[in-house]
Amino acid sequence: MRQPYLWRLIEGAVLIGLGALILVLIPSQIQNIPGMETETSPSFLPAVLAVLIILMGAGLIAQGFLKPRRDGPPDLTRVVVFRVGLSVVLLILYTVVFPRLGFVVTSGVFVGIYAYLFGSRSILKIAISMVAVPIGIWLFFEILFRIPLPHGILY
Repeated sequence: MRQPYLWRLIEGAVLIGLGALILVLIPSQIQNIPGMETETSPSFLPAVLAVLIILMGAGLIAQGFLKPRRDGPPDLTRVVVFRVGLSVVLLILYTVVFPRLGFVVTSGVFVGIYAYLFGSRSILKIAISMVAVPIGIWLFFEILFRIPLPHGILY
């Protein structure tokens, strides 16, 4: 019998815990806004994402039992640690800038930064993603679900 791949089991358990925590916190953190007309509750999408996170965790646990055991944790080079640390700093910066500049502008800039940070070097691909991703998400929320996203000073 093969020994389970311990890191996959740990990652899966963490994801299941995170998804469960999100499901528990949704009622206390997401309130219906008086006067906001939507066809779905504001908690619908976070609940769907929490369930998907739980399913991904279950998948990782299944992989931990099905795949052969590895000897150690994945390689953490200085570049990887730097990119993860910078990502955390950028997410904090995003939350500060987001209310002032709005969703479309802030998200476009940060999609470009993250694309470059994680390896994309094609200026054309980065520019297209900076425009297409935020506008696609905006259309999804504003048009399909009728959930307004924050507008900033630029839009």
